[in-house]
Amino acid sequence: MKQYILWLSILFYSGSSESVSDFQGKAFKFTNKQSQIYKVDVGLPEDQMDLGLISSYGDFNGDKAVDVVIVDQKNNKIIILYWDNTINEFEQKNICQSCYPVKDILIQGTIPLDYDYDGYLDILVVLGYEEGFMINILRQNGVQNGYPNFDKTQEKYSSSSYPFVGDFLGNHKTSIMITTETQRLVVQYGLQQPIDFLDLVDSSCSIKDFEKTVSAELLNPHFSSFVDVSSDCRADLIITSDLGIEYWYTKYVPSVVAESTDQLLNKQPRFCLQMIDALQSGAELKTLDFVDINFDGSIDMIYVFQRNDIQNLVINYNQYENPNNPPNLCQSNTKDSEKSMAYPYSEFSLLGTATKLVTPLSNGDQAVKLYDYKKLDLQLALASFIRFGDYLANGYPGAFMIIYNETTFKPNIYYFKNVPISSGCELESRMCRQLIVDNDPGDHFYLITQMEGINVAFFDFGENGRLDFLVNSISMDEDQKPRYNLAAFYNYISLDAFFLKALGINGQCAADEESKISCQGSLYYGATYQFRVTDISGSYKPAAGVQLYQSAYSPLQLPYSYMGLGRTNNYIENFYLGIPLLNGQIRQWTPIIPNSQLIVSPYSDNTKSWTLSIFIEPTEAILVVVIVTIIILFVLGGIIIWKHIKEKEDDKKNQEQFFQMFR
Repeated sequence: MKQYILWLSILFYSGSSESVSDFQGKAFKFTNKQSQIYKVDVGLPEDQMDLGLISSYGDFNGDKAVDVVIVDQKNNKIIILYWDNTINEFEQKNICQSCYPVKDILIQGTIPLDYDYDGYLDILVVLGYEEGFMINILRQNGVQNGYPNFDKTQEKYSSSSYPFVGDFLGNHKTSIMITTETQRLVVQYGLQQPIDFLDLVDSSCSIKDFEKTVSAELLNPHFSSFVDVSSDCRADLIITSDLGIEYWYTKYVPSVVAESTDQLLNKQPRFCLQMIDALQSGAELKTLDFVDINFDGSIDMIYVFQRNDIQNLVINYNQYENPNNPPNLCQSNTKDSEKSMAYPYSEFSLLGTATKLVTPLSNGDQAVKLYDYKKLDLQLALASFIRFGDYLANGYPGAFMIIYNETTFKPNIYYFKNVPISSGCELESRMCRQLIVDNDPGDHFYLITQMEGINVAFFDFGENGRLDFLVNSISMDEDQKPRYNLAAFYNYISLDAFFLKALGINGQCAADEESKISCQGSLYYGATYQFRVTDISGSYKPAAGVQLYQSAYSPLQLPYSYMGLGRTNNYIENFYLGIPLLNGQIRQWTPIIPNSQLIVSPYSDNTKSWTLSIFIEPTEAILVVVIVTIIILFVLGGIIIWKHIKEKEDDKKNQEQFFQMFR
């Protein structure tokens, strides 16, 4: 009976869509809509939904709204869907339509970045060919009718592995890491030649044979990351290669007066190879991501590996516990102690013996596997993923995965919710978590999970602080050519919790001086946030968020950091931003109001010139609350005035009666 009702609900809801505006609170606008997930119309006609594959996110026109980059591989072109907050719809624009006419070199993916450091977001285009990948840059060159124009630059680079980006030189600028068979190279705008990554390695703090390590090939696919795992607010480098998971700690480099050309180019050793965590006994890494999964203020590593045809999920907790004491947030930022440099995770060789961190990837008692995109033969740089997002804003993010359906032989979307482990937790004073498949029909999540989706990502329609959902599904047309279908889902679940959104932009942007460039879209990969939040019991909890890149095989990370706060009745205290400059600059602001969206402009190396713009997201129908409050005040004022007049009249009558007694 329940299954029958479920399918009736699917048929009913899949045939109709609401608009995003239907859910936004306005004065005296009330709705009887239930608290659940809804399919919504985002302004694209049904006959235009076959656009291509969702590739990446970015704010390209600087309006504080996130736009979506689509790769249309049928026509070998790139489409940007600009989100318009005034009408709550996408506006479709084709960019550089004649840039890539060659059919045998197809677009594999895109990476948004401010390549030329002018404050405006460009697009790195990754092309595929037999020997690896080719890289082009589409640079913004002006604005026409409110939308930016893009031109293809003459710069071309080839790479044996998929490129990934970050501020590897510590100078505010986004660099690109490419590889050859024997080298890892760093490309940055303004440099005549790529820099050998080996020149950025400090041999004094690295393990032996680090020269051989930098010549190791990256995995295909690889999930290399530029993310702070040492809790010092300086992004570290995690590289997944044939050797295993390489941990490159980013050391503190004091400000120095440049005495050579190398120092002028910031070719200063700053990376220390501390660990190669080898995947042993035939284990194969399937996907990897980073998130604070247990709300303890440190970034955990979650990945899936396969061995003997069985896939296992690993929640590898960060062993560095971030203390509650505010002065210790981002601690050791200017010190490189042995503790801060140590590998903060359990080694793979110890998993399953000394810890209970490994669980089979399963749906209840049934083992499942991540979908292998090679089955689709789409010639796209797609890889299995685990994509985290806290759509309930409770501080414990869940994850989307694409699972292979062994019955239909097709991909299916699974959502794994983040729940506590009741017993057997080995973390002292901290909570252990587990990821289990969410089969609860109450929130209507089946509207998403019943689709044959090949791609799913979080999105925030209307910039209201709720994480919504974008889904790519695929079907074959009459000519057996793939048709990509795009669907949007709105999160209208009642949240008894607060959130914080933070976006760090690069050092070219300033928010308060007209003489400097003002921009809101030139996102900075590698920014780290730490702060302290008070729960409803009055206890302090450290929290952390990272601004992940959209490169390697981990696209569609949100361009900002979204952090659920759970239930709190106080301000956010001691909010820190750290960016991986050479001398590890950090800045603190306090207090911050919950449900705020922050844009931080770290202009220059001087933290005193950094600015913080706060956009507060009020609760729905706030005007109703204000109007009702004003009416109540008017009524109370009227009562007070009436009482005052009545008292005057009573006093006058009493005085008249008193005078009559003496007449």
